[in-house]
Amino acid sequence: DNMNVCDLSSNNKLMERLKAISENDAVIVKCTEGTSYKNPCMKTDIETALEQNKCVGLYHYARAEKNFAVEEAMWFLRNAAPYIGKAVLVLDYEGKSLSINPVWAREFLDKVFQITGVRPMIYISESACKAVGPAVVDGNYGLWVAKYSKNKPKVEPWKFSAMWQYTSTPYDKSVFYGDRIAWEKYAERTNK
Repeated sequence: DNMNVCDLSSNNKLMERLKAISENDAVIVKCTEGTSYKNPCMKTDIETALEQNKCVGLYHYARAEKNFAVEEAMWFLRNAAPYIGKAVLVLDYEGKSLSINPVWAREFLDKVFQITGVRPMIYISESACKAVGPAVVDGNYGLWVAKYSKNKPKVEPWKFSAMWQYTSTPYDKSVFYGDRIAWEKYAERTNK
């Protein structure tokens, strides 16, 4: 069975966040951005989702054009710490970050894995797969791909995506290609 997933940030109003959490099987919440921003709604949203027995995830919005990957990874992990091992961890790599060598993304993902034993996912648009993929795909990091369409995204050089964000209406919605057990495998400390 596939799972319905929403992703949320402080840009979503409270009532919208509560509705999205209740309507989905899994909830991915923005944790951090760059080296200083922390989402003020993160703890409340994750705790609300956990109380409703939802699967959870946390994402970090990269500012690769401004900072070193390792600095951003450390900021993310400092703030995600209470949920490591419970939450799927994600690098959101878009916007101005795409102008930076995608080795940056690999360094971030490797640092998160090295410290936590959790293999994070990377979130990118379909159009970025070919550019970012070669630096990342052999690290065995799951792909969460964005394409607002009814047509499935092309994800080469990945063989498949773990998740597909297919709309932003009325909030960001994705399908996770797996069940709760598969989700928990992405979240657990494996060291493999």
